[in-house]
Amino acid sequence: MPGPDRLSFHLASLAPLGVGEAAAIAAQAGFAAAALDFAHLGKDGPKATGRLLRDQGLRVTSLGGGGDFTARERAHRRERRDLNLRALEAAQILGADCLALASGGLPEGSNDLFGAREMVLDGVGELLEDAASAGVRLALVPEHPMRAAGHGVVCSVGGALDLAARLGHDGVGILCDVQRHWWDHALADRLAQAQKERRLFGLRLGDWLPNVPDPLAERGLPGEGVIPFKAFTRAAEGFDGPFELHVTPGDGRRRWAPRELAMLAAEAAERHV
Repeated sequence: MPGPDRLSFHLASLAPLGVGEAAAIAAQAGFAAAALDFAHLGKDGPKATGRLLRDQGLRVTSLGGGGDFTARERAHRRERRDLNLRALEAAQILGADCLALASGGLPEGSNDLFGAREMVLDGVGELLEDAASAGVRLALVPEHPMRAAGHGVVCSVGGALDLAARLGHDGVGILCDVQRHWWDHALADRLAQAQKERRLFGLRLGDWLPNVPDPLAERGLPGEGVIPFKAFTRAAEGFDGPFELHVTPGDGRRRWAPRELAMLAAEAAERHV
């Protein structure tokens, strides 16, 4: 079981609450850290958002919303690079452990999967110098294969590790969303590999609920679904990074108020991780 200081609550779990209210609820539930997306910064910006989080005693484990490196047009790729540099600056201001990078899907009208993955490699490579100067690590977040075309051409943990190895920089690793990859026969081995190579920057947790209309979108509390979380945390023996809880309130019988959801998430992590 991870200590309370290693538990982080993804504030997207409490959407559409603002950062201040969501942070207060996470802190009251016993979380020591928070994860959030670049879009959460809104008009407040990273400095004001950072103060809101620090006022609640929360550090930042990851800032998401970076990446999306795949596009045919150079102008679009330059636009994304500029956005990634702004996200990188925000991550530095927030003191985030890492900037979480989604790879992006296939360029519109293309089926060049391998070319798109090379775009990801090039895009991350272009951020390396700025990330090193900022003291922010870059974490690839591999997607579920069903979302490869639209969202993430890097869609396996092994594939993300291969890209990180090709870049050859210790500031590049992975943030593994277990809810996206629990089914992979090789996941335990890949987590062990990532930990051995010191490229495992975080584990994101949400359970797989097999009997809901869209199990990719609806993320259960640990223990509510079918994922054997402890088996995967054992595979990453020696991992001392954060466990990010990202769950959804659902609807019907699974509908919880924000405070209840945060409390249940903290309790579930203690029992099942």
